[in-house]
Amino acid sequence: MMSVVIPMHNSEETIERCLESVIKYSHDCEIIVVDDGSTDKSCRTVEKLPVKLMRCEHKGPAKARNVGWRFASGDVIMFLDSDVIVTKNFFDEIMKPFSDENVICSQGVYINANKDNTVSRYEHMEIEKQQKHGTTKNMATYATMIKREYIEKTGGFDETFTIAGGEDTDLGFKLLKYGKIFLTKNAKVYHYHNTSLWSYMKKQFQRACWRIYLYREHPHMAGGDDYATKRIHIEFMFSLLGPFGLPIIIALQILHSYRNKGLRLQSFTFNIIRVYVRALGAIYGVWGFIIRPKLI
Repeated sequence: MMSVVIPMHNSEETIERCLESVIKYSHDCEIIVVDDGSTDKSCRTVEKLPVKLMRCEHKGPAKARNVGWRFASGDVIMFLDSDVIVTKNFFDEIMKPFSDENVICSQGVYINANKDNTVSRYEHMEIEKQQKHGTTKNMATYATMIKREYIEKTGGFDETFTIAGGEDTDLGFKLLKYGKIFLTKNAKVYHYHNTSLWSYMKKQFQRACWRIYLYREHPHMAGGDDYATKRIHIEFMFSLLGPFGLPIIIALQILHSYRNKGLRLQSFTFNIIRVYVRALGAIYGVWGFIIRPKLI
C-alpha cells in the first residue's frame, strides 16, 4: 500500500489544487496532510476533502514529514510538497524504478508552473541542469517515493532543520548507504517557483547557511554533489575576497555562459548576485553551526 504525505504551512493558495490532482490520479491511496502550524485558511480547505489532516506545532517540514510517515500505514511513502500538481501518469511512472531491487527511492521531476515569470524561468533553468542525470546523490522531497523500511533505518528526517533548507538532502545522503536514489524523468509535477528576486535570493541564503550544518554532519559529501557542484564551491572561495574576487567570478560565469548557450545577460547578472548571497549564507552558517554551535 502507498501513503502520500504532504506537509503544509500557510499553503492556502496551492493546497487545494495539489490535493485535487493527488485524489484524481493516486488510485485511492492513503493521503495524509500534516499542518505545520498554519495561521491562514489552509486547514479549512483540507477539511473539505477526503484526506486525513494532522496538526503539529510550527517546527518546519522535517518535523511535519516525520509526523506524517510515522502515522502512515503504507509500505511505501510518497512525499509531496503542498505547492505541486501531479500529472496524470505520475504515480504509475514513479513506481517503475522499484523493479530494480537496488532502488529504494524514486524521485520525480519539475515542470515550471509559472514559466511567464522571469525569476521563475531562471530558477527552473538551474533545476533542469540538476535533472539531467538518471540517478542522483541528492534527494528532494517535493515529489519523492521511498520504501518505508529504509526511512525507518535512517530514523527519518533530522528535525534540527527548522526550515526547508536541506533536510531532504540530509535524508538522501543517509539513504545512499542502503541503495540507489533514481531520478524518474517521466514522473512529472508542476511546481510554482519563486516569482520575486528577493524571495529567490532569500532562499539561496538560507540553503547556503544550512549547507554548513549538512556538511558538518556529512563531511564526505562536502566535495560537491548534484546540487552544490565544484564550480559553486570554487566561486564561493573567490567570493570571500569580496570585490577583489569579482573578476575571477565573472570569468567563471563567462565560461559557464559559453557552455550554456541559453544563459542570457539577465541570468548572468542573477548568477553573480547569487554567488555573493550564497557566500553570506555560508559565512553565517559557519558562525552559527561551527564557531558558535546552536546559535541558529
